Amino acid sequence: MKTFVIKLAQAALLLCAQTILGQQFYGKAVYETKMRPPSMEVKGNTMSPEMQKMIEAQLKSQLDKTFLLTFNQTESNWEEEQKLDAPQPNMPGVNVKIVNSGDGRRYTSLKDKSSVSEQEIMGKEFVVSEKLPVWEWKITEESKKIGNYTCYKATAIVKVTPEERAAYERNKAEMAQNPKRVIIIDEPQDYEITAWFTPDIPVGHGPENFWGLPGLILETNDGQRVTLCSKIILNPAEKPKIFVPKDGEKVTLEEFEQIREKKMKEMQDMPQGRGERQVIRIGG
Repeated sequence: MKTFVIKLAQAALLLCAQTILGQQFYGKAVYETKMRPPSMEVKGNTMSPEMQKMIEAQLKSQLDKTFLLTFNQTESNWEEEQKLDAPQPNMPGVNVKIVNSGDGRRYTSLKDKSSVSEQEIMGKEFVVSEKLPVWEWKITEESKKIGNYTCYKATAIVKVTPEERAAYERNKAEMAQNPKRVIIIDEPQDYEITAWFTPDIPVGHGPENFWGLPGLILETNDGQRVTLCSKIILNPAEKPKIFVPKDGEKVTLEEFEQIREKKMKEMQDMPQGRGERQVIRIGG
């Protein structure tokens, strides 16, 4: 226990010292994400087991992704690795979509405790600014190796926001009013996030919008989505550049959520062909 506390204290002191003395620690980290598809509720027409398997395969191909975290002591970029989509099986009358997956390019400033991200809705680009979430991490003595790094376990509770609850109720009502629609929807619930961080890399960054531990976060798991670091390049000869997204209409997170809800309602109200099913992923 004493060794564990000393190591964490040393990492925290090193992190503070580097922040005071300047941005001395930088690099890149590659992360792989695996996500369990949400539950499916089918209204109206029955769906064969073969069709359901094909839909699940399409969802999996859209949910399993690779990301790059570029960081220095106080700033970072998080962006998806671009790759060609694999050919999808032909499923007449079925449209598989991932709506607002939240995987747009993101800039994070630990100094300002804020982030700026690129988001897109129906072809329109937005630049969304928001404050970083406050994570009340509980650090444990439990440890494991990820690659060559010793990592320690930390947990935090993610609370459902009133906006998420209201959006769920609206979408639930929409599902009841459209019996021919197949909607993939998960009821929002408070959940625990588990993070594994390494004091060997004393920066406060992590994947997505996770931050605030005395070491780089190499793995997160919320019970549905696992994000795991597969490669790290520290202090390369050429210092990586950190950018702030600028291309798109500038909005706050609250404004973006209002626009998203409006556009989703418009999309759901679009007329469908006879016998057509539409598969919609609610949330990110």
